[in-house]
Amino acid sequence: MSIQSAPKVLLLDGDYDHTLAVARELNQQLSALILGVSSSKNSHLSRSRHTHKSLLAPTATDPSYGSKVLAQIEEHLPDVVLPVGYHSTAAMVQLREHLPPSVQLVAPAAEQFSLAVDKIATYEQARLAGIRSPIDYTSVVNLAASAGDLPYPLVAKARHERGGSTISVLQDASDFLAFTASQEDYEYLYQEYIDASEETHAFSGFFLNGDPVVGIAHEEKRSVPRKGGSGTRVRSSFDEEVTSNAIRLMRSLNWSGIAQVEFKRDSRGELVLMEINPKVWASYALASRAGAHVVSAAVAHAIGAHRSEPKYRGIEMVFPLREGYYVSKHDEENVLAAIWSMLWPPARPDLELMDLRAYLPKRK
Repeated sequence: MSIQSAPKVLLLDGDYDHTLAVARELNQQLSALILGVSSSKNSHLSRSRHTHKSLLAPTATDPSYGSKVLAQIEEHLPDVVLPVGYHSTAAMVQLREHLPPSVQLVAPAAEQFSLAVDKIATYEQARLAGIRSPIDYTSVVNLAASAGDLPYPLVAKARHERGGSTISVLQDASDFLAFTASQEDYEYLYQEYIDASEETHAFSGFFLNGDPVVGIAHEEKRSVPRKGGSGTRVRSSFDEEVTSNAIRLMRSLNWSGIAQVEFKRDSRGELVLMEINPKVWASYALASRAGAHVVSAAVAHAIGAHRSEPKYRGIEMVFPLREGYYVSKHDEENVLAAIWSMLWPPARPDLELMDLRAYLPKRK
């Protein structure tokens, strides 16, 4: 790879801890100058040694977020804008045509993004690609069937991605009635519960026209929340079935950009698609540490540079601060079990000693 000068990257979502892995990698792989955008001077990215300049903007759910970030872009004229979270990615996808001509955005096209965040559209695309998705009972629910007639357990999930965990497991009719009585004003899908294993399987990468420029398969062994959350024990894998199914789906979409394709296995061992995550995923540190420099490849492509990516190596990681923060907020959690899960079997922790203060929970 040859880059004439260090790229200037406006890195969004500095409030998220996994943005630190992105900043570290861009710094090390591309010598990038990081303009870190956060909602607070005490955010993770604002405290990181990899951030060259800290900028402030509202949280990505604030109605003024897009205009504030656009103002930062026009003032600082970065080479690349890189959103990390769902809401910032959604905002930047909408603002793409308003960016200065010299500024490149690392995000999927609006049509691709819209399909990925709509689970009905995602599952239909999977069906066309010959990939199994969960059996859906939403039409039965919508026909006002008796709660007692539904095939429990069921999974209730928001049809449209909205950031964070949107999954509830309904074990029986009482769970169903309580959930439907309390749910927010969102459209939910009611689907088969894939319960053969708690593990989630994924292939993640940077794709161009459906083909991975660089990617990595991994297994998520533990997460917070425990169902459909962010990984706290994750290991790289070389699962050819996961990889081939993910690539087949992304080729059917002609996908260009960063994404993660998630699966679970049913009781017969068959892969079942869970979702397309059209952004940088929460356990990105695993890919970066394993040598799958997905973000660097995406940024290098955006600025017209070329990289030769080595194959990634096997690695297992734990995220002890993420696990600990979750356990401290949930009385039902077993503290000793959580500690043991982070210690055994031995795995590399998501920490950088030289940047330790940035990893500690954000101060108010």
